[in-house]
Amino acid sequence: MGMKSGACVAGVPCANLKRDSGEPAIELEVLFKEISGFVALAIEAAAVLVVSYGALQAVAGVVGSAFSRTADAMRGREIWLRFATWILLAL
Repeated sequence: MGMKSGACVAGVPCANLKRDSGEPAIELEVLFKEISGFVALAIEAAAVLVVSYGALQAVAGVVGSAFSRTADAMRGREIWLRFATWILLAL
């Protein structure tokens, strides 16, 4: 039961190819899982970048406050709220 020749993407036969039995060469479910995997990876990468940026901003705020001797409870709360905002944006 060979398959007709044709282009492949990422090692998976194209959806318009047919087996000798007339069945699709690639099922729609497999194609959907492949695409959704790439989409999920991109979303997770974006979330990591957003949280990383917020963490760098928080560390810079803590270090800046420590060296300028302006660290107090209100400044700490301000830094935490900014970081919490970035965490929420990553959701």
